[in-house]
Amino acid sequence: RRDTPASGCAVLLAERQTGGRGRRGRAWASPLAAHVYLSLARRFDGGLARLGGLSLVAGVAACEAVHGLGFDRVRLKWPNDLVVVDGDGLRKLGGLLVEGGGEVAGAARAVVGVGLNVRMPAREGGAIDQPWVELASLLDHAPSRSAVVAALLAQLLPALDQFDAHGLAPFLSRYAGFDALAGREVAIHEATGAWHATAFGIGDDGALRVRDASGSERRVPAGARSLRARAPGGSLPATPASSARRWKRMAAAAIPWRSPTTMARSGWMPCRPAAWPASPAWHRMRAARRCSMRCARASPDCIACAPSACSGRCA
Repeated sequence: RRDTPASGCAVLLAERQTGGRGRRGRAWASPLAAHVYLSLARRFDGGLARLGGLSLVAGVAACEAVHGLGFDRVRLKWPNDLVVVDGDGLRKLGGLLVEGGGEVAGAARAVVGVGLNVRMPAREGGAIDQPWVELASLLDHAPSRSAVVAALLAQLLPALDQFDAHGLAPFLSRYAGFDALAGREVAIHEATGAWHATAFGIGDDGALRVRDASGSERRVPAGARSLRARAPGGSLPATPASSARRWKRMAAAAIPWRSPTTMARSGWMPCRPAAWPASPAWHRMRAARRCSMRCARASPDCIACAPSACSGRCA
């Protein structure tokens, strides 16, 4: 650990992280020279209470940065995820983590950590247990990591200055423009159990505003809670005990999202090994022209296309 500077910011970049983590201590995949791992340390006036909305401010700045690079489909999932909407679900592009300390009524210090998927190696991608996406799959010509870092800092530094001077208020409308949960049904998991509600933005204090089943408004503060977006129809995903769900989770964890346009331009073919069941999830993936097999070469096990037609570009 390094001391936070008395003025200005200290920025550290890493090529990899051996102990990368996200919210609530969850592991964060950090392969070598693949993504952006950025930490920014800064002091803030007003005491520790001021840091409550800092992750939202950093999220707005990060989202504006990637939009400026052409990734205009990126949204924010409260409280600290960068996501891309994929049908009824969300695929995680990156995350933010804020750690703070200091005095209750004096100066506070904070470290803002940003992790952003740029080009995910196949091996590490296959080990991730949630749907994800990378910048390289969203545009035909993704920017370099250096360009991504430059864009992030160009937005983060003035945003943190503005937050220090004026608090969260100037960012509320900007956050609303990126809100991936607005109008969605969500499941809030607490120590006492889970309850369901509909999200409709954030409050002045950065808490998530939801309307529960009785129609009452409630506020969910960012803390030791877990929140999952539900499908617009209202149903939670099927239990992982079913074989179809197991297969779908495996495919979703292993395969990054790619648009039909990108698939068509690159000549990718939707395919699957003969040993895999032709489940409804696979048919949906095929209809969306997503690759469900990482073909290294033409294979007689490929059902969806003849071996001679297999592009071999499903990495």
